[in-house]
Amino acid sequence: MENNFSVLLLFKNAEKYKSKYKVKGVQFYTPFEPYKPEEIDALLLFHSRELKLLNLEEFSNLRIIKTITAGTDHIPPEYHKKYHVIGTHGPNAIYIAEHALSLALSCSRKLVYHTETMKKGKFHQTDILSKSLLGSNVLILGFGPIGRYTAGLFKRAFSSQIYVYKKSVRIHHLLRGRVNKIITDRNELIKNLGNMDVVINTLPLTPQTQNFIDETFFFKLKNDVIIVNVSRGRVIKESALFEFLKSRPMACAGIDVWYKYPDKKSNKFRQNYPFETLDNIVMTPHNAPVVKGYFENMVKGAMYQIKWDLLKLTKGG
Repeated sequence: MENNFSVLLLFKNAEKYKSKYKVKGVQFYTPFEPYKPEEIDALLLFHSRELKLLNLEEFSNLRIIKTITAGTDHIPPEYHKKYHVIGTHGPNAIYIAEHALSLALSCSRKLVYHTETMKKGKFHQTDILSKSLLGSNVLILGFGPIGRYTAGLFKRAFSSQIYVYKKSVRIHHLLRGRVNKIITDRNELIKNLGNMDVVINTLPLTPQTQNFIDETFFFKLKNDVIIVNVSRGRVIKESALFEFLKSRPMACAGIDVWYKYPDKKSNKFRQNYPFETLDNIVMTPHNAPVVKGYFENMVKGAMYQIKWDLLKLTKGG
């Protein structure tokens, strides 16, 4: 059977992955071999900077720009308007879910605080209480692969009550045992926030979700709530997050994703607000999925998914 689709790979070691992974019905190309731009149906890339290497006017049949990352917010808006811009979902979701759980545990057990105070010679064995997650109420914002894995981990490890905020009440029958309540309306969500012990954000960053977690959201939370963000920084309003943590020392945030990223030359971490001065925050450098083989997982997932993305688009989906 002849290949139906042509896809150009625009990421490091593309030649190696092209040789390693074959998808029936898809012909993969790299920039270092002959190809006809007008026959390319999709681009598979890591970052928007790769787009600058191409004259897209030559790609008259181009329909999809697919990132090997889950998020597509790094692709400039003008590309979203002209093409179908799609992320890759699932390959490293379990590792990100593990990281979310780790951040929540670090907060509940005050691991960073105790590590830092013990380095200074202090030994707070019983005068500072930890927070148990057993039987906790956990709110998961978004229920894609990361959210689903996260729900499973909390359910199995802590018998948590799982609340999910998502667009639709529909849920796969195999996942129903993991979820106690599905919320689809923001007003209803706000009303339920006071019951939550842990809030985990997995929502993608879109114009609709930017600053989704704002002052109104924070105002309704418990004083000792744990907030975890493993999605995109700007889903949580930066100023609101800082002021909440500053004013409520019993609360804690585990943050893996940020608002400003250091340039490669200086590699200096600095946000618009001094989060590094707070004791009630656990910070990691957007490395939730970074385990052995993570990049290849992303590439493999994207290369297998692109066929179904193109088929869906061809069928009018």
